[in-house]
Amino acid sequence: MGNGAALVTNPKTGEILAMVGSRDYFDVAHDGNVNVTTALRQPGSSIKVVNYAAALEDGFTAATILDDSPIVYTYPGSPSYAPVNYDGKFHGMVPLRYALANSYNIPP
Repeated sequence: MGNGAALVTNPKTGEILAMVGSRDYFDVAHDGNVNVTTALRQPGSSIKVVNYAAALEDGFTAATILDDSPIVYTYPGSPSYAPVNYDGKFHGMVPLRYALANSYNIPP
């Protein structure tokens, strides 16, 4: 069984209405003692649907070729960020449909 978390906010005010940080905080054998909502994690799957939807609205198609190669984002005053895929691999040039179906975090 996996772990998970949820954060429910009021988008108009930013008020936190509910927060569940993990399946069981006291179950150390199964990732307990971690508040997943505040843990440093890459945002891949949480924003992926928004990124792919924006690409499709911007004229991309399911056949559009995307680059799933290493990339590093740098912002002044912040540590650099290098996203990775769940399998720890890069897959080169792939159609959007394949990248989305395989849940790749780097394209689009």
